[in-house]
Amino acid sequence: DTSACVSIITVGMIEPSIVSQVNIYPNPNTGLVNIQLGELKNVSIQVSDVSGKTIFSEKNINADVYQFNLDNADGIYIITITSNKKTQQFKLIKQ
Repeated sequence: DTSACVSIITVGMIEPSIVSQVNIYPNPNTGLVNIQLGELKNVSIQVSDVSGKTIFSEKNINADVYQFNLDNADGIYIITITSNKKTQQFKLIKQ
């Protein structure tokens, strides 16, 4: 037996995502966080704990690498990065 062959044709453009341009390091870390933003401009960064409480935020970032100190307790945090109306979340572990 042979199954039917089907051609699939897609039309459209794949937009580059924020993920391909962002590098967060070190992860896990001990408090000092570096976020490599590449060519992203007018970036907003928000850090939340696992309950959703915002513990840090910054807007209008235009640096290639943004650095901040996370002085909160050890645990898992969510970093939300927004640029050009695109938003992406990243998990950050502080030890």
